[in-house]
Amino acid sequence: MSPGTVYDNAGNSRTCGNVMVKVDKNAPSCSVSGGSSNWRNSDVTIYGTCSDSGGSDCQGNVSKYVPGNYNGNVSPGTVYDKAGNYRVCNSTPVKIDKNAPSCSVSGGSSGWTKNDVTVTGTCDDSGGSQCRGNVSYNISQTFNGNVSPGSVCDYANNCTACDSVTVQIDKNEPNVGEITKSKTKPTGHGCANVAEGHNSYFYFKISDNESGLKNGRFRWSTTDKINAGNSIDRYGSQHWECIGTSASNKKELDLKYKVCDQVGNCKTKNW
Repeated sequence: MSPGTVYDNAGNSRTCGNVMVKVDKNAPSCSVSGGSSNWRNSDVTIYGTCSDSGGSDCQGNVSKYVPGNYNGNVSPGTVYDKAGNYRVCNSTPVKIDKNAPSCSVSGGSSGWTKNDVTVTGTCDDSGGSQCRGNVSYNISQTFNGNVSPGSVCDYANNCTACDSVTVQIDKNEPNVGEITKSKTKPTGHGCANVAEGHNSYFYFKISDNESGLKNGRFRWSTTDKINAGNSIDRYGSQHWECIGTSASNKKELDLKYKVCDQVGNCKTKNW
């Protein structure tokens, strides 16, 4: 640009030479990226990208690193053009939750039961993003072991595996084995306390592999004897029953037997 023409008093003139003129009064713009209104579980870097329409061009971009747990708005800083104009970049949401939730487990069985069991994991989150929900696991069959209801997670996808608790469910009746006849008193098989001298000895095994045996009741009739019904207590996983009688076969013995386990499952068997 030339400043113009100069004159002397005699009317002579000269046009001044051109000089370079650069004027930029427009502040640059800033485009912000990297933020989110959604929770995440990793560090975040917010970027401010400079753009200049005034002609002097940007000095450069800016960024802001956000580590650890955070919940708020963050600006990456200020961008400048080469004429010294500047603009403060807008703020953007940043939500960081690096803490996994905790899980409190309930619903295990303190002993044997014959009912269904539901184990529940209750989520608790202190990191800020809050729990997605609780978890549960239902067991509706015979079971003896440890059960975890699963994992609980927050909205930043931090997850915790819930602890296991003991579950003992017995839905099975005790087992009553087949009756065996012996003409002489057997050694063992529950016959130790049965008197000698009977015509026949009938013995059978009862067992329960879950909660264990508890009690029973039996009745038998023969040509020379009627047993009105004895109650018995049986504990443990198995037991032998032995009967000394004058009966010569199972039909004549007419044995009716009922046994229950510790949770009330009962088995009735007639011979």
